Amino acid sequence: MEQGEQPRQAAAGEDAREAVPSGECRGDLLLLDNDQRIVGLLAMFMERAGFAVRTAASFAEARLALAERQPDLLLSDLDLGQESGRVELPRLAAEGLLPPTLVVSGYLDAELEEELTALEGVRGTLPKPFDFPQLMGRVEGLLGELNREAELAVVAGGGQDSVPGDELGAASEAAQEDGWMEVVPLEPEALRPWEGTPAVSGPEGVGEEEL
Repeated sequence: MEQGEQPRQAAAGEDAREAVPSGECRGDLLLLDNDQRIVGLLAMFMERAGFAVRTAASFAEARLALAERQPDLLLSDLDLGQESGRVELPRLAAEGLLPPTLVVSGYLDAELEEELTALEGVRGTLPKPFDFPQLMGRVEGLLGELNREAELAVVAGGGQDSVPGDELGAASEAAQEDGWMEVVPLEPEALRPWEGTPAVSGPEGVGEEEL
């Protein structure tokens, strides 16, 4: 972390985050910073908020942690003494090791932000100084975006419950014997570009779903 920089404690009246019940994990985080005092504060705050937290004091340590397990989100400082995030983050990205990343730095400007966010994996930046509610807002926002993208990817890929076309007839006939599913041919004008794909509905036409 850049010298002299530290997150501000939330002032009185600001949003206070309560500890999450034991056993409930909101996400897996990796904190990368060479200032152990700041890392300790951030780790304590995020763990209280319900996150699983690992820490690394250098990009070498981070590389080992990433090879062991990819976090949901990496929070990375840029200036780690002998190491620079402007050099190491692109290396991790080129090697396919860079997870979704929030870059935290006091040296951000428009040019640097553009350079960083052009990297595959870097999802945003957070300027210093910041307070804990600001950090929590960014972390929650990014994890929410990632979850929505994952859900859309499942839908676009057909999901685990999609039925291959050559098995649709057999599956529908077997289900129809139990009286809970029927195959309903689509009207010609309703056919999509893949003509002939039937729609499946529950009893009395409730819950119609196109496969």
